[in-house]
Amino acid sequence: MSENGRKRRDFLRTAGLSAIALGSGCSLFLKKRETDLKVPADRKQVDLSFATYPVLNTVGGEVILTQNETSILVYRRTEDTFGAIDITCTHWGCHVRYSPKKDDIFCPCHGSRFSTGGAVTEGPAEENLRSYPVTTTANGVQISLRD
Repeated sequence: MSENGRKRRDFLRTAGLSAIALGSGCSLFLKKRETDLKVPADRKQVDLSFATYPVLNTVGGEVILTQNETSILVYRRTEDTFGAIDITCTHWGCHVRYSPKKDDIFCPCHGSRFSTGGAVTEGPAEENLRSYPVTTTANGVQISLRD
């Protein structure tokens, strides 16, 4: 086999292994999130049971609710506390995430950070995220979708 053939094979092997590693890392980042629970427009509250959404049994677990054009991130902060905020960053509209390690909300697009209540703590975003009241029930959580 020629030297070029060996280099090409080594390159392809390295590229393939890198792609597998990158894909595995991305799946770890995304695995705690459930998406696309559509909530009817006339609903003023929604109940999420731990049995139906087991991801909320784990600190850092997230569920996304969608009502009309609004997407709401419901997340577990601690064993006893939950949060719910509008998922759309007020800077450029990217979807924010909850960071369990820092106990805050962050935008992966431009680095804005928000308190768990939605207040801007670090720009470039200048407007707060809308937050929603969350009540813990015996079997899950209840989110108030107030106007």
